[in-house]
Amino acid sequence: MLRWAILLGLFSFLSSAQLLENVPFHLEIVDPSLTCMVKRKLYKKKQDKVLVGGKTYYACCAPCKKALLQDSNSHFALDPVTGEKIDKSQAVLAADAQKRVYFFKDKKTFQRHLEKGKAGVAESPAE
Repeated sequence: MLRWAILLGLFSFLSSAQLLENVPFHLEIVDPSLTCMVKRKLYKKKQDKVLVGGKTYYACCAPCKKALLQDSNSHFALDPVTGEKIDKSQAVLAADAQKRVYFFKDKKTFQRHLEKGKAGVAESPAE
């Protein structure tokens, strides 16, 4: 089971790199408690709170909880604007129409992303 949790956490972090490409511009900021921070998915109901080192993360199921508790890679994502590695518990979370969740360093970088869309800039990797 530990191997599964580590693999899930690693997948979560590696998928962050792929998300730097083709991040949609039509995103809405969401309540972190409605997300699974490992699967990067938005739900209608509040998810389980997972406290790690005084920080709050959210998970949808036992394997995701285990990943957050046992694999520190699952705590991080890449900001799609700056490409910086950020802690998911400190991030601004936004979701697209398919309920995929994206993690931004702060509201300022989220706004930069939206402004690119308004300006008609092609969706592309971090600058």
